Amino acid sequence: ALTVADAERSVQAARDNGRVFMVGHVLRFHPAFETLKGLIDSGELGEVRYIHSHRLGLGKFHTENDALWDLAPHDLSMILAITGTEPIEVRGEGAA
Repeated sequence: ALTVADAERSVQAARDNGRVFMVGHVLRFHPAFETLKGLIDSGELGEVRYIHSHRLGLGKFHTENDALWDLAPHDLSMILAITGTEPIEVRGEGAA
């Protein structure tokens, strides 16, 4: 969804049809990420003070959207899961 209204319509359509609406953040629930999150949550890795995400678009090429819309939400989902809070600062760069 590109707007909150679009998302709300999608959720309502699922409710109206007896379905559960979910986003496809499959990386967020990948066993490797779950292991990493467990190590962080247990304190074994210490305090998370900085997260750097570098994503390469080496897969399917999309003409209807770009890496920001296609890939960044997955990274953000994992970062939010690790930190449990919103970031203090975000910087993004893009290149082609």
